[in-house]
Formats: sequence, structure tokens, C-alpha cells
Amino acid sequence: MTTCKSLLQKETVYVIPLCTSEATFTNQVGTKAANLSHLLAAGFPVPDGIVVTTAAFTDHVSRAVTVRENAYEKILKNSLPSSVEDALRHALTAFGDVPLAVRSSGVAEDLAGASFAGQYETVLGVFGYAAAADAVRKCWASALSERIQTYRTTRELGVDRMAVLIQPMIEAEAAGVVFTANPVTGDHSETVVSVVRGLGERLVSGQVSPDEWVVREGQAVCLSSPENALGEREVLAVAGLARQVENYFGAPQDIEWALSGGKLYLLQARPITTLADVDEAKPVPVPVEPPTGYWERGDSHYPQPLYPLTRSILLPAANQGFRQMCAEFGLLTETVEEREIGGWVYLRMVPLGGKDRPPLPDWLTGLLIHLLPSLRARIRDCTEAARTDKAGKCIKQWHTELKPKLIERLTALRDTNLKTLSNDRLDRHAITVGALIRESQEIHMMLNQSLNLLLAEFAFTCRDLLGWNEEQTFDMLIGLSETSSAPTRALAKLAQQVRESPVLADLLSQNDQRTLEQMIAADAGFNKAFFEYQREFGCRAIRYEVADPTLSETPELLLSLISNQISRNYDPDADAQALAEKRAGLVSQARQMLSERPLTERDRFERALTRAHQAYPLREEHGFYDTSMPLALLRYTALELGRRLVEHKQITKQNDVFLLELDEARIALSTGDTLQ
Repeated sequence: MTTCKSLLQKETVYVIPLCTSEATFTNQVGTKAANLSHLLAAGFPVPDGIVVTTAAFTDHVSRAVTVRENAYEKILKNSLPSSVEDALRHALTAFGDVPLAVRSSGVAEDLAGASFAGQYETVLGVFGYAAAADAVRKCWASALSERIQTYRTTRELGVDRMAVLIQPMIEAEAAGVVFTANPVTGDHSETVVSVVRGLGERLVSGQVSPDEWVVREGQAVCLSSPENALGEREVLAVAGLARQVENYFGAPQDIEWALSGGKLYLLQARPITTLADVDEAKPVPVPVEPPTGYWERGDSHYPQPLYPLTRSILLPAANQGFRQMCAEFGLLTETVEEREIGGWVYLRMVPLGGKDRPPLPDWLTGLLIHLLPSLRARIRDCTEAARTDKAGKCIKQWHTELKPKLIERLTALRDTNLKTLSNDRLDRHAITVGALIRESQEIHMMLNQSLNLLLAEFAFTCRDLLGWNEEQTFDMLIGLSETSSAPTRALAKLAQQVRESPVLADLLSQNDQRTLEQMIAADAGFNKAFFEYQREFGCRAIRYEVADPTLSETPELLLSLISNQISRNYDPDADAQALAEKRAGLVSQARQMLSERPLTERDRFERALTRAHQAYPLREEHGFYDTSMPLALLRYTALELGRRLVEHKQITKQNDVFLLELDEARIALSTGDTLQ
């Protein structure tokens, strides 16, 4: 959970790699890029890229447009701010001399109620910085075009902040759009595939009539084929991939895709906005009593309303962790609070004392620091945290004490056969898992703040001594996480087994609901290795909703990851070696630049580098152990409670257990009361 970081971090970031966790924050990168970043992190075949953030848009527009008149032309003609230009130039060097696709990514784009489909700009075949900067400005300008203003007005939407997504252009042999529910009839059992030869823009722009296919129950039926672009097998692969995306997001999807070199790529995924309502379900009003204070939607972590079971455990645990972290580090805020309001999760910064007040003038703030006991106490705590290096000690404690103990507890709970437990023992197991989540969220928040402080120290050191930006600085650390590389290496072994077996390779090329069953039946060695991987790495929640399946419950996603590694000829050892060489080269360059500088400056760099090496791997590592695994264990526990409640005819379906709070489910199993 990185909510604390996003709220407390003040550094302006203009360009973000799509593969980083920061690229999942809609407010920074827009909805299109955030969705693709989530999919990329989950192992879907999304072309990697960069995102020019909404902060860059705001800086450029605020300088270029002082009055609304001729805003479109002013955005196009004015040069980028120098800080944005520097960040974009540096980021573009990673692409080399390849054509790029530059696409708008609005914060209000690709939403369930307003897709903005076809409203914003896309620029293809872009080469070099000058053309990329022009394309970025063109995308930004489209946010203030007349047609966009009309679109917003009719839907009562405010002005949209705009990010821009830049990716290598896919030289497509075929491309198109796929709907995971029939957008005309609303039939969720049908997947509709539209496809043309070449680039998908020929389809979305209406230049040509596409081939039309409908997939139902594993059978593909061609309705028309003016392009004759794909065969049945390829269409089934497109539909299968689309269904995996739907399962990931938990709602029917409108997806743009491309086929190049025999590999499928995802270019966009958004909720279907025109889906017919087959059952004419009536909306249920949700009573809302807005609390006092300033609250923001927590959509980066909670893009959908939480089920009661998740909410009842996760939000109190997170709030407890936030409060402890703010107190331990002496932050000048009481806490960060998360709360459900009208079904959605909102969050706010709680001022010291717990009451919202108007901002104070600077002179009065300085005076109150000396007068108010609560402020004086926090400043003492902050000073003590810095003096004793609380952040550094917390990182060391994770490596030496917290992580080993947490792994031991998690493993014991994971390996418990829940079906063999009596009702009383299952109840105690549920209590234990709930307590573990509360404890692990305290660890999570403390580690978040600790690693943020150590990485900020490293970034500021490199800025002050070397003049390097964040991208250059963190390139000295990329690839240090064992927790992310270990499952990747294990997956590479599975991929190698498939490469060496023509039978497995042929079965994987189809990748539908029957593929895994066929593969494990065909090869006992693959069967053993696949389920060992699931046991070791599959006990992890993919999102912050325990009603959603874990990684081990979505084997088709693992098969897609294997297929992706094979198609890319991925070699984890070569990749790790390349990253290690890049890190070593940059560190050597930094030391060379500092070789003639005073010893104090060289020592400052070495200390910051050592501490960053200790902290950086935790960015991904601790979230796996203190959040993803505990939430997966909570899901497994809830499902077993649900199974028994169904068996006793207390609820209708196993998944109905997620509509209960955990304590409600426990008590129901104990009392036998019906909940239907």
C-alpha cells in the first residue's frame, strides 16, 4: 500500500515508466495508462512505455494559457517547460530509434460512465524528441478542443487533466477491438471480436469495415469477413485474452489489441459504457452521510467499492498502521484515515488534534509550534526519529527479524488444511488471520515511510552532488528485488519446459479454459513444477479485494505469463546481468565524477548508496509478505466459512460470504442462524 507515499511526497514527477507502481495512480497518469500499468504488472502482454504525467500537463497549460481564448493553439505553439523537456528527453533515450505511438490518457477517460472514446488524440509513427514533444502537445491540446468541451458539458464533467502515454509502435499484421459482453444485446456469454488487417486505427477511425466474430462457449462464429484477417484459432486466442482481462478488472471490457509476429498485445482496456441492461436491474440507493473534513477518493488502491468482508478487516488495519507510523516518525499530521463513504473508499489527512481548520498564516504557524503541546511533542518525536535513524533501523529490523518471523507465520497458515478443521478451530484460524493483517499493516506502513525516507535521501544526495534526476538515480538500483526476480526465475523454468516439449508448446498456443488440464495430463514433470510454483508464489492477492481470485486461482493468467516469456525469448539471467552491468556502470560514473570532490561528499554518496541498496528491494518485497499473502489467506479462510454456511443452508452461494463482515460470518457459523 503506497497511499502514504502519494500523499506525503512533494517532489514533482513529469515522466513515469509504465512498469512502475507509480504508473497505476490515475491522478498522475490518467485512466488509460493506469489500466495498462496494472495489466503490465499482472503479466499481461502490454508494450512497456513511459507516461508524461498530469503534472507536466498542468505546468505547460498554466504557462501557455493565461486566458481561455485560443487555448488549443497556445498549447500547440508554446515550448515545453524546461523541466518537462529534460525529463522527456532522458526518458525517450530508452526507446532508441524506433517509431513510437503517442496516446492521450485523461484522468476522466475510459470510465464506466464516460469513455471519451475517439475524442482525444493519438499520434503514430513518431521519431525523435521534437516529434514526440509535438505529439505530446497535440494530445494536451485535444483536452481543450471544442468537441471535448461539448462532450464534457453533455455529461456534466469538469475539465480533465491529461497525461500522455508513449510506447513503441506495434507493427501489426492484424488489430481490432474485442468486447467481453455483447454491447448490443448485453449478453455476457458472448465475446464480440472486430478485426482488420494492419493497424487498428483503420477500424476505430471507420476507414474500413472489419471482420466480425462472435465467440460463445469456446466456439467462434464468423458473421462477416471483408478483410479475412484472422482464422478461428487466432480469434479464440483474442477472446481468451480478453476474458482474462475481464476477470482481472471484474467487469465487462472494451479492449483494443494488436497481433504482431504471432504475439497478441493489449493496447487499451476500459469498461464497456454502452452495455445493454438485460435484466433491467434497478439501482439500490445507498444512504450517504458525508463526514466533516476534506476527503479524496482512494481510487489508486480501491478502484471499485469493497465487499463488506474486505472492508471490515482491511480499512481498520490500514488506519491503525497509518496512525502508528505518523506517531513513530513524528509527522506533523495526526494520521491518514480511510473510510467508506457511499460505498466508495475515501481518505484524508487528519490534522494534529483531529479537527480540520482553515490554513494558518506562516507567522502564526511558527508561533503555535512553540505554544501548542501537541506540536512541540511531534517535533520532538520527529527530531528523535531522525537522530536515532529510525528509518534505517526499521529497514534492518525487517531483514533480520520481521521478515523471517512473518514468513514462518504465513507459511504455517498457508499450509493449514482448512477443510479438516472443526468449526471451532476454523473460527480461531479466522481470528488469527484477522490479527495477522492488523499486525502486518503496521509493519507495512512503517516500512513504507522508512524506505521512502532512505530513497529520498539517496535522490537528494545524487541531485546535490551529481546533478542527476530521479530516473538516472534510480537506475543505480533497478533489479535489486529478489522477491520480484524469484518468481520470474521460477516461471522461466516452466517456460523452458514448454519450449522443450512440442506437445506442451502446441497446447499453450491455444490457452483456453481447457489448456491447463490438457498440459498437466500430457506431462507429469510440468504438472509437478506448475503446482509447486502455485504453492510457492500463487498465495497472493492480485488486488486489495479479497472477493477477487488470487494468483493461484487464476492458472490461465500464469499460462499467459509463460507464453509471454516464450514469445519474448526471455532469459532472466541475461536480464539480471544487463541490469547489474547498468547499475555498476552508473555507480562507477558517479564515483568518477566525485573522485576529486571532498571526502565528506564522497562519504555522503557512499552512505546514501548503501542505505538505498538496503531499502530499494523492499518496494516490492514487503508488500508481498505484509499485504498480498495475508489478504490471500483471508480469502481462503472466508471461502471455507462460505462453503460451510452453504452446506448448512445459511447462505445460498459460497461467494455470498463476502457480503458479510468477517465477524458476522464467524458468528453465523457458530450460531447456525440463517442469513438468506
